[in-house]
Amino acid sequence: MIGTSLGRTRNETWFWRRGFLHHVLFGLRSVLSVCLRSILLRSLTHFPTSIVGMELFDVFQKGLVRGSAHLPHDPKKAYAYVEHPVEGWRVYLRSCMFLHLHFLEKSAQNIAKSAQHFLVVKRRRAHSTSAAWEPPKGQMEGKEIHHSRKPILELLKENVLRETEEEAHITSVENLTHTGFVFQSQETDYPRNHFFQYHLFQGLITQEQVDQSFNTFEWIKEHPKGFERWKRDRKEKDAVAWFDPKTTRLNPRWCPDIVALYLRNAVNNQHTSVKRIMRI
Repeated sequence: MIGTSLGRTRNETWFWRRGFLHHVLFGLRSVLSVCLRSILLRSLTHFPTSIVGMELFDVFQKGLVRGSAHLPHDPKKAYAYVEHPVEGWRVYLRSCMFLHLHFLEKSAQNIAKSAQHFLVVKRRRAHSTSAAWEPPKGQMEGKEIHHSRKPILELLKENVLRETEEEAHITSVENLTHTGFVFQSQETDYPRNHFFQYHLFQGLITQEQVDQSFNTFEWIKEHPKGFERWKRDRKEKDAVAWFDPKTTRLNPRWCPDIVALYLRNAVNNQHTSVKRIMRI
């Protein structure tokens, strides 16, 4: 009897241990599954900074060193940056403009139409059906930042207006606003601690400005020799259109992420004050 009783106790203990181990292993498998799924989702999800986990650097803070550098992709120009004197990171400053038609009559229909349409320009000599369209955008040059005591936000506004005039031939923008959204990433040839930021701006333009832009590009088509004599910065684009994902395919270099960031946030009246992203 004693032996039988002890045998049952051992069996019960063995079954209990096996059940416990089964639950532990099942729990570990569940945890691993969740972790792997999380990693997969993070790899498939767009992040405004382009690189998962990248810190968004505050280019508006006081005490940053301002400068410019000649980069390999375009050694003729010097491009503006700000650099942290202690932490050592450097950010090259860029801007992008989303231009919407300013309707005089603010009906719900007009507001919805304006929110879904913004101007894009095409890279010169590219076919109209190729992925060569983008909102007016560009990099701040050294001459725009040197010897200037203006706040960086003001310099970015001036930069985006200059790029808009040069690329889209729009000379008057109303309600110019920093959307509060910033796209940060790195070029492949950057040192480890160098980055760039595209600051996303939004503005309204009148029908007269739209006509001016479209008419200018029509003139360019009709006068290729005259267009050839223009300054380099003013002849980088040779067509303009309202954005349509089917007919104006975006330049694959950064533009799809930038436009997605804008459409997902800014046009849905989810504007974030730039002060919430970076301390001015």
